[in-house]
Formats: sequence, C-alpha cells, structure tokens
Amino acid sequence: MAAMASDDWSTREGLREISRRRSEKIAGWQAPAAFAVGYDTGGGWEFPHVNRPGSGAGLSAVVLAEVVGYTSGTREFTMTRAQVAQAIENLKPAEATTDLQHPNLAAWRAVADAKPDAIAAVFVGEVTDPPAGPADTALRRLF
Repeated sequence: MAAMASDDWSTREGLREISRRRSEKIAGWQAPAAFAVGYDTGGGWEFPHVNRPGSGAGLSAVVLAEVVGYTSGTREFTMTRAQVAQAIENLKPAEATTDLQHPNLAAWRAVADAKPDAIAAVFVGEVTDPPAGPADTALRRLF
C-alpha cells in the first residue's frame, strides 16, 4: 500500500495515525504480541531485530502484515526477496520521523542484503500459542 499524500510520516503522532488507519483496512486485524523477519543461515534462523512482547512497533507490524497477508494469531510466512523489498519500500517514508530509531527497517534491509535462500515473517499472536514453525521456534528462544 503506497503512502497517501495526506499522511504525516514526519511525527510520532502521524505514524500512529497511519498505523491506526491502515490496520483498520485489514479485516480481522489483531496486533501481534511479537514479530520479526528472519532468514535461514543454513545453520539456523537469524533475526536482525526482534519485536519482543510489549515492544509495540505498530506501524512496522501493519506494513509487514499488508505485504504477507497476516491478520491475527500466530503465523509464520515464507517471504520472497520481492516481498522484503516491498516491505522496505512501504515503511521507508517513516524515516522522515528523525527523532525515532527505525530498527525494523534496518533489520529488513539487513535481511535483503544477506540475500538468503529462505526468509520468514513470524507473528506471535500470544506468547502462550504453540509455535507456527521452525522460524517461530527459533524466534521464541530470543525472548
């Protein structure tokens, strides 16, 4: 989903509003307790940044959800390099908010730069849910 001309990407309040409006367009949306994008190194899963339970990162979760089709619950999605590039492109306008760090954007760029064969987006709906797959299992070891 492209940025709209009226979106205010330059303030925290603007990013919260963008996240709210975009999440309302996802049928059945429920924000995950945790999420990350990782890649298989051949020796295990690597996650450049983990959004641990309680960390928030609302807009990043919404942007990633839009790209992979997440709505709610605990899910693991295989991602293509093109989907990672799309997620980066869709979140890039948030860099206009210069008083915030953008660890998800940096992590997604690191995944893209690694050029891995296997990429996964993991969303943990509730920490008590069973893991959705091997990437999810590896992610949970990190929190």
